[in-house]
Amino acid sequence: MIEAVFLGIVQGLTEFLPISSSGHLLLGQYFLGMDQERFGLSFDAAIHTGTVLAVVWFFRRDLLAMARAFFRSLRSPDFSDTEVRMAYLVLVGTIPAAGIGFLFEGFFETEVRSPWVVVFNLVFVGLLFLMAEAVGHKNREAAKMRISEAIGFGIAQACALVPGVSRSGATITFGLFVGESARRPPASRS
Repeated sequence: MIEAVFLGIVQGLTEFLPISSSGHLLLGQYFLGMDQERFGLSFDAAIHTGTVLAVVWFFRRDLLAMARAFFRSLRSPDFSDTEVRMAYLVLVGTIPAAGIGFLFEGFFETEVRSPWVVVFNLVFVGLLFLMAEAVGHKNREAAKMRISEAIGFGIAQACALVPGVSRSGATITFGLFVGESARRPPASRS
């Protein structure tokens, strides 16, 4: 129980930073001599549930606005409507990570859960992040994103299935490379 609580604290402290919380969980287990089989991918998925709930709660207005826009658009999608466009872009961006995760679950569960993979990816993604920060134009809003870029964001998220690759770090890095701005337009409060 103490080990699970410790890992929960590691998860909570690292999840909202552009560093890999899964990678830090794996490194914590390794350096403290914890049983990797006992705290494997299923444990990681369970511990991320709290994070998902927090994110859904924080973005609830945006998510509800997109859900309403999506259902409103089913008969005749109007992609000039920012909320409709964002809803479809989020759906398109979810497909690559979901598909790759489903098809290669066994690979991610066994083959890449190594401390050396984590360390390499922490450094590699950190360097990519710095490069993207230096060369990114940061002048576009997410609502102006193309479908191909939404797929790119989905692929960046899929990369985070490998421990040591941060989902937020990978998506922020990809966004910077394609010129996205970190500014977030206010959500409508309809």
